[in-house]
This record gives sequence, C-alpha cells and structure tokens, in this order.
Amino acid sequence: MTKSYKKMKRTEPLIRVRKSQMDEQIIFLTKIRDHKLQVVEAMRINQKQYMDGVDRLNNIRNSADRQNLEALERGLDVVKSKWYQLHVEVQNVENMEKAQVAQVLLAQKELKKVEKLKENYKSKFLQDLAQSEQKVQDEQTLAKYIRNQ
Repeated sequence: MTKSYKKMKRTEPLIRVRKSQMDEQIIFLTKIRDHKLQVVEAMRINQKQYMDGVDRLNNIRNSADRQNLEALERGLDVVKSKWYQLHVEVQNVENMEKAQVAQVLLAQKELKKVEKLKENYKSKFLQDLAQSEQKVQDEQTLAKYIRNQ
C-alpha cells in the first residue's frame, strides 16, 4: 500500500463524521424553521383577533349602546401585547435561523474540504499506481529485450 492510498482511506471516516455533523445542523435548522412557521401562524391568528376586536370596538363606539366598552378595550390591549410578543419572537427565531444557516454552510464547507482532500489523495494514488504499472511494464520489456539478445 502506498502512502497516498493510506491517506485516502484515512479520510473516509472523517468524511462520514463531517456528513453526520452537516446532517445534524440541517436537522436543527429544520426544527428552527418549523418553530418559526408555528410562531408566524400564531401571530397571524392574533393579528386577526386584534383586527376583529378593533372592528367590534369601533362599532360599539359608533353605537348608542356602549356597554362593555372598557372591557373590550382592555381585552384588545392584551391581544395587542400578545401580538407584539409574537412579533419579537418571530424576529428572534429569524435571527436564530440566520445563524443556523451559517452553521449549515460552514459544515458543508468543511465536508467539501475533506472530500477535496480525498480526491487529491485519490489522484495521487492513481498517479502512483500508473507509475508503478509503467515501471513493471518497462522492467518486463527490458527483461524480454535482454533474453532476446
């Protein structure tokens, strides 16, 4: 076995580890994105509740019957506060998502480095193999030439 072959073989476990790391990063990114979708949906629902509440509040303000006006206003304040909390959470999740995308890209880059290294070792191994085969052929030709002399 040549050095280049041994080096090529030593990169295989490293490639498996790098692929595993990249897969873990992708799984985590998927979880972040799923959470983001849930929060965005909750924010959308909360926004609709707020808008419906504002419509009801405006209808009550325009009517002669103003019962429950204060309760509705307080309820709207709670809904608005929840909406804002969800908005902040969406921003935080988006920041986490951006950071995780960077981690995925880094893991992908590290994997490609090791794969390129393996390809370089493989190329060197094939070159050494070709040289070795050429040497054997040259020796056989020389031996044949010497016998025919």
